[in-house]
Amino acid sequence: MRKKIKNLLWLILSLGAICWLVKGMDKKMVGEVLAQTKIAWAIPAVILFTFSQAAMAKRWTTLLKAHDIFISFSQAVRLTFLGLFYNNFMPGSVGGDLLKGWYATHHCDSDKKLHAALSVLFDRILGLSGTLILGSLAAFSLASSFSLPVNGYSIDIRMLIIGIIVLISVGAVFVLSRRVRKYLFITNLLERLPAQEKLKKIEQGIHIYRQNPGALLLALLITFAVQTMAITSIWLLTISLGLKGITLLHCITIMPIVWVISAAIPVPGGLGIIENLMIPFFIAAADHNAFNSPEELTARVMALTLLNRLMIYISSAPGGLVPIFGGHLPPKSEIEADFSDNGN
Repeated sequence: MRKKIKNLLWLILSLGAICWLVKGMDKKMVGEVLAQTKIAWAIPAVILFTFSQAAMAKRWTTLLKAHDIFISFSQAVRLTFLGLFYNNFMPGSVGGDLLKGWYATHHCDSDKKLHAALSVLFDRILGLSGTLILGSLAAFSLASSFSLPVNGYSIDIRMLIIGIIVLISVGAVFVLSRRVRKYLFITNLLERLPAQEKLKKIEQGIHIYRQNPGALLLALLITFAVQTMAITSIWLLTISLGLKGITLLHCITIMPIVWVISAAIPVPGGLGIIENLMIPFFIAAADHNAFNSPEELTARVMALTLLNRLMIYISSAPGGLVPIFGGHLPPKSEIEADFSDNGN
């Protein structure tokens, strides 16, 4: 019952965000902008974005190898797209990451199942952290920063990124540093919780990552490449819609903030949240003098959010075919052998 209420609340939030977006939309002008979309730029954007989603599987297999868990790249791609499909299309409290983690446990020995699930969590954390680092580098590479007006106040984009990075860094210290947890008496608190055996395995999994900084560094470098491709695809969409003044550096600065904030709100695919976050950022970044009116600029940015949403759905749609065509579970012979070993 509690889960149903929670899902209903998130659904209401998403619908509210969509209604807010539609309410402020000049549908006729947005429709005209979409009709003028330059397909020669939009199609490569979708292809590049889809390729970036597939490339995320390489980061995940890198984290799995640190635990001596080996999943083929093709299987990792299938599971990645399956998770993306569940995240973007399926409502509910169980996200695509949890689903991907559950399937991952079927690809390893029973004593490593928890570590396989933990790799999915670290994959998400490294993805968000790497994206923010990339965004901060882009923000400080801009010739000048730009501000976001909020309730009469002006929030500097660079300061906003720094603030988010500080929060994530503090969280990372709590997760990775055993000394900090012990000093703050968090260790004592954890020892009083039930399921101590599982907590110890989680601690072992974290320790393995601490002992393999090379794997974390490689995963971080892969994140930079993956997110650069994904953000470049959004920049290509801005070109296809004639959004002048917005550079690739602007996109690399904006999208990490959008993705991190939307990730904190468990609405399927960030529907409505991502769109409402993108609008003020891209309006602030654009060259206002290049448009006939503020309404035209707003319409073009709203068209961008719609194309971005369409791109998200197109790129994650292949995940819906995974359960049909298979490949997300180990071969039947491996499963039977696993059951045979457990029986002995």
